[in-house]
Amino acid sequence: MNLNQDQQRPHEQEPQASPGQPPQQDSAAQDLSKASLPDAKPAREDKQPQATEKAPEATTDPALQSKTSIRKQNTTSAPAKKKGFDPHEYKDPYPKSGLIRMLEPMNRWLNLSGPPLLRNVASLIRAIPFSNRVPGVRTLNRMLGGLLQFQRFDFPKADVDTLKKAVNKDTAAFMGPSHPEFYTDWMIDKEVCSRVSPLTANWATYTIVNGNKYTQPFWLANNLVANVSGGGGKDYSQEWAKKGNGVLLHPEGTVHWTGRHVGTIFPGIVDMAVDTALELQQEGSDRPVYIAPFISRHNFTRDVSYELNKEMKWMEKKLGVPSGKGQVVEERFYNLQNNVLEKQMERFSYSTPPALQGADFFARQEDFYTTLKANMVAQFGAQPGDELKQIYRFEKANKALKESDPGTYRSNKKAIGELRRLQGF
Repeated sequence: MNLNQDQQRPHEQEPQASPGQPPQQDSAAQDLSKASLPDAKPAREDKQPQATEKAPEATTDPALQSKTSIRKQNTTSAPAKKKGFDPHEYKDPYPKSGLIRMLEPMNRWLNLSGPPLLRNVASLIRAIPFSNRVPGVRTLNRMLGGLLQFQRFDFPKADVDTLKKAVNKDTAAFMGPSHPEFYTDWMIDKEVCSRVSPLTANWATYTIVNGNKYTQPFWLANNLVANVSGGGGKDYSQEWAKKGNGVLLHPEGTVHWTGRHVGTIFPGIVDMAVDTALELQQEGSDRPVYIAPFISRHNFTRDVSYELNKEMKWMEKKLGVPSGKGQVVEERFYNLQNNVLEKQMERFSYSTPPALQGADFFARQEDFYTTLKANMVAQFGAQPGDELKQIYRFEKANKALKESDPGTYRSNKKAIGELRRLQGF
């Protein structure tokens, strides 16, 4: 899938979404329906102990009866208070097909490319040289040509048909799209689902789905599954897939802001597909189970050097690093990243070893990362798993210091945050 976008602005990153299976270059699906069933374990019968004590006889003394009555009155618990809204409480979605289908054209017109006629007006305005530098024109273009300014959405019919072979009423399918950036990702996912399986369940961070009690019903009606830890999202997704509806989740988990690179892959999408295949086999169903990955790529359709320089000027000012005014885009971007790295090294009292003086950016960044990580290992020991899992375990171990040693806890929290930033770049 190839998406041509006039201009993109990065958004603040959300918390990590649910992990899954790696996207691939095509929509080839994996049939997991032949997975073998584990041997079932017999249920254990627990015998209930029999009461042997004799119950005391009821008293007939009025005074004792009165005391007993008062005691019972005093020990009666007060009615429980009504529980307030809890963003960490999982709730199953209740998809409303009418709402979902109604929002499809709104997504195309307001977010992607603008209404059919007005988008042509926006294209004419963009064709005027330097029009994007006139105050207010950019806002006008977003109103006419869609918030994300997509000029074309290239999703050939052959690719649509391939995806439909895996995602349809006779299969149980889990779709794994790439995750190049926030907001745009869900708008693209919704457009793909509208053409393949409109009632697809979409995994999303609980901070969005359970943001507050007023918006939660809207997201649940849109069939969004909150990634609440220990919630019932996995069970809901597997049952929904077995009904012939798709389930979509981003296997990269979080955004790395790299349009032509796929980040670290998490296995959640595979786990759900395998478990679904085993359940169907146990139920005697021959419904096939598929994992259907797909990748989207964004391309600029014109020279956006002016806008990129404007973005970098804003970042240089906010971060307090030297300005790159007058430099070409690629040189200014490199110097911005290099200045940020130098600033972070100074913040964490890191000195570049003599052997790496004058080395390239990534060699110095790698040594900085290794030094910060070694400090965490010295405190909490070596952790198993890949780099992201190790960072997560450092975070978890550091929480134990929050009460006993708040100073070290805060210092470690900053260092672990920097490890996560470096790992994501």
